[in-house]
Amino acid sequence: DHSDWSTNEPQTDSAWSPRVGLVYKPAEHWSLYVSYADTFEPAWPGAVLADGSPVTPVKTKSYEAGTKVDLFEDTLS
Repeated sequence: DHSDWSTNEPQTDSAWSPRVGLVYKPAEHWSLYVSYADTFEPAWPGAVLADGSPVTPVKTKSYEAGTKVDLFEDTLS
């Protein structure tokens, strides 16, 4: 019986999750990129931890930067 895994309390989780990226192409077969994301994963409705406390939403921030080169007539990136 898993009846202790949930609660009857209503729960709503929402958040704004912006994402942005930029690509700069200084040459025909070469590009640079950067990106940022602020993500949000809501908790399962009614989910509780073993001690009975509610599961909280997860918020993460990610940053990425890199370069891409296309070689051999764009058959290898």
